[in-house]
Amino acid sequence: MLPILLASPLLISLTATHVNAASFPAQDNSAGDAGKHSCPKKLSGSESDSMPLPPAALARLDARGGFGYGIFSGTLHNANAEYTVTQVTVLVTRGGKLIPASSETGREYDLPLAVKPNSTGSLSMLLPSDHTREYSWKITKACGYRVK
Repeated sequence: MLPILLASPLLISLTATHVNAASFPAQDNSAGDAGKHSCPKKLSGSESDSMPLPPAALARLDARGGFGYGIFSGTLHNANAEYTVTQVTVLVTRGGKLIPASSETGREYDLPLAVKPNSTGSLSMLLPSDHTREYSWKITKACGYRVK
């Protein structure tokens, strides 16, 4: 699909980035955000409820992605041997600058997914159209469960 996008004269912006969750400082989870982003419940009877991943597990997530035609898409590699990832929270900011999640120009998106240990999964979401041509993004949180 990427060659089609690059050949299209209507391409607005496609900024490819590589983000390692460990390369960003921990986010402040103030009381105002409590309950705003919660981990999903179990997907089946054989799984445990999801919980926020510990910092060491979050640091082992490697994401790559970019924007084009109002869609963010990419991949998430889960290099953890003991956790299945069930959700990531992605902070998207306008203008190509990473700013705190509490800023009015950034927005967090919870993306449900199922990425088993030592495997790679896809990320994708539509972005509201506000005629912004350049975005930056980073993973701020992730949820999952310990495999047995």
